[in-house]
Amino acid sequence: MKKPTADLNLSEDMTWSKSDKEKMECELLRTMRSLDSLEEITRREGLLALEDQIDEIPDLPDVMIEKGVRSVVDGDDFEILEKRLRAWQSFLNARAEIIIQGITDMQKGTKPGQLRENMLAKVPKPLWKDVNRVLKNGWHR
Repeated sequence: MKKPTADLNLSEDMTWSKSDKEKMECELLRTMRSLDSLEEITRREGLLALEDQIDEIPDLPDVMIEKGVRSVVDGDDFEILEKRLRAWQSFLNARAEIIIQGITDMQKGTKPGQLRENMLAKVPKPLWKDVNRVLKNGWHR
């Protein structure tokens, strides 16, 4: 078995509850199981079989996997597929940064207007214009 290469920044000097660690482990295992199931279908029945199977996989962990598999089934070029998945990764990273910003600002008692500005500063440039337009039309939907 290969040694891990990803660093989740779970530093030893932080106190992690057992349930938090278990949740992280559970999510990683769920993702790995889903990808393993998809690979098994591909090996046994071919890539096109994924189209019929993707909706039947219980607890498909996230939209990134679904979008990626649908892109594979549609026959997208490897470079296009990788770019799409990297874009989703960037979005998810930005979303996490916005969550961190919002929660830490709440804890610090940041004023609501400033909190919104701080979160907006974390929005990726390609999405900023659209997000800002929505915000100008009303923060809450």
